[in-house]
Amino acid sequence: EYLEAVLNSANALLALINSILDLSKIEAGKIELEETEFDLRQLVEDICEPLSIQAHKKGLELSSHIKPGVPLKLKGDPARLRQILLNLVGNAIKFTTTGEILVEVQLQPDNTNDKSALLHFAVTDSGIGIPASKFSQIFESFSQADGSTTRKYGGTGLGLTITKQLVTLMGGRMWLQSTEGKGSTFHFTVSFDLCDNTPETSDYKNMKVLVACNYPSCRNIIKDILYAPGSEISEAIGVEDTLKKLEAAKSARRPYDVIFVDVQLSGIGGFKMAEHITADADISSPVVMMLNSNHRAGDLEKCTEAGASSYIIKPIKHKDIIKTVDLILSKRPVKTDGMLPKHAAPEATESLYGILLVEDNQTNRMVAGSILKKHGYTVKEAVDGQEAVALVSEVMFDLILMDVQMPVMDGFEATKIIKSSETTRNIPIIAMTANALKGDRERCIEAGMDDYITKPIKATELIQMVKKYTQGD
Repeated sequence: EYLEAVLNSANALLALINSILDLSKIEAGKIELEETEFDLRQLVEDICEPLSIQAHKKGLELSSHIKPGVPLKLKGDPARLRQILLNLVGNAIKFTTTGEILVEVQLQPDNTNDKSALLHFAVTDSGIGIPASKFSQIFESFSQADGSTTRKYGGTGLGLTITKQLVTLMGGRMWLQSTEGKGSTFHFTVSFDLCDNTPETSDYKNMKVLVACNYPSCRNIIKDILYAPGSEISEAIGVEDTLKKLEAAKSARRPYDVIFVDVQLSGIGGFKMAEHITADADISSPVVMMLNSNHRAGDLEKCTEAGASSYIIKPIKHKDIIKTVDLILSKRPVKTDGMLPKHAAPEATESLYGILLVEDNQTNRMVAGSILKKHGYTVKEAVDGQEAVALVSEVMFDLILMDVQMPVMDGFEATKIIKSSETTRNIPIIAMTANALKGDRERCIEAGMDDYITKPIKATELIQMVKKYTQGD
């Protein structure tokens, strides 16, 4: 409990410092936007996945929906877009106690430029809402809709100020729709340059699907992912509607190819519904169960007992739906990304030589080293660039995590030396830096580094980065 209190206090202080620094840089005109290529779907889904844990602890549904026709390969500043969405979704979770939160992205109808895309983002919640008289106030620095000394919700009142200014800096605009007591929708538009976008095609022609779920957003997401010419994707709300659709399919002798059943289906619940479907000899349809990411102990076992063919952990991801349906239709054993229970043991690496951690700060070495070792990696440490160069000349490593600013020899110089050698030039080197300003990434790449991660180190980001370069993930 003491450690959690320290961590929460440290994160709150860090967030406040970063917000003040961002606000100062924006007002001084010192923020310059990056121009890097990124995948929009991956960015949005990566934002929602960790936030879903926080949402599900409150019993909330969190979903993201990139509508058909939105280009996915874009060029712009993904870090600032991530910052905007993190703030808006984080606020939505904070001010919502029941219901759902939905992140939607669509192409603006007035988008006429064939070299860029004007995208419309909307973050909708079913929370407390904001009075119309407070609309302009909430975008002011150090201000919130509830400014009383007894206010229920914490925060500095800087997030929306920075968010709106970032949107403006990126050439877009931001506005709000809200009804007090019924929820809010924060809208913003941003334009990005287009990269090579190959239109997505679906192989699910003539497929018949039933989606039984309480939330329309969930049903719409699956429908858009699986839509193809000639396909028939039906929706069911609650148990009675689901049973009605199943009976109609039996009468018409046209069974469903796949049935999605939400665990939280209103009525008898998803598990009982799955049992009913699998017990009926006239229904041959495979069932996919949809679970909350904070599912209760035993839920995965219940899916198997209910006869489910597969299950998907929320929030729903495009790749999980596609992979699950493909495997079901091909009648191969089903296993999709994100399906392991939250308490599953860390996945051990197949690393033969391990990771070299180069960092002069003892605390940073301890934190990063502990995270890596916990996930099964072998770690060797060095306190400066010179020691790292010496170690690399003696031992072959799978990956090097390189601090940028160090005494004796900094990370840039050490990287140039390592990359200049025929025997070590192919070792991936990831920069670890407290700087996240424009030009830092370019400087790292110019020095020969393959990627970079910002401090303070976060366990999830670190492991994702390591897996990317050691397992091709």
